[in-house]
Amino acid sequence: MRLITLVLLLAITGCAQMPGQFVLAPNLQVPSMKAGQALSHSVTVNDMRAYQYLLTLEHGQEKRQLLNSDRAPEQVIRATLSNALASNKVALTAVDYRVEIAELLINVKQRSLKFESNSSIVLLVNINKGDGELSKTFKRTGNSYGPLKADIAVIERDFNLLLGQLLQDIANDQELLQYINR
Repeated sequence: MRLITLVLLLAITGCAQMPGQFVLAPNLQVPSMKAGQALSHSVTVNDMRAYQYLLTLEHGQEKRQLLNSDRAPEQVIRATLSNALASNKVALTAVDYRVEIAELLINVKQRSLKFESNSSIVLLVNINKGDGELSKTFKRTGNSYGPLKADIAVIERDFNLLLGQLLQDIANDQELLQYINR
């Protein structure tokens, strides 16, 4: 009986502290840039969200924690997408390539003996070539459920994988590539 009580107490109170910041590092498989190779890509990224946090952790109705990213999301997305475009040999000369962050959020609902996590990423891509403009919306969502307490490290890993997949979708989108190269 004591063992069951101890397990329940640990599950409710949790074993680890909540980290101070969320590590934002998208997992994107691109060939590494050679030393001295400069990025000639002018990708502009603007964060259009009304909020600046990345993760909300709800403990019931009255307790809510907000967690920010360790780096500015627009800088992370700009660098990752620029590297992906460079590895695809996409030339962005005379092209205005803009990305707007419409949504970048993880909601975690922690209950007594279980948690639920919902992730949502929405990026708007706008390419202007002087003779016209192409806009396209890219979206990815993810959900996870589990017993006991949510593991923030696992949620970070899953979210960074999701963001990496979305950025890969953008870098490899045939409609965007054809528009740039026409």
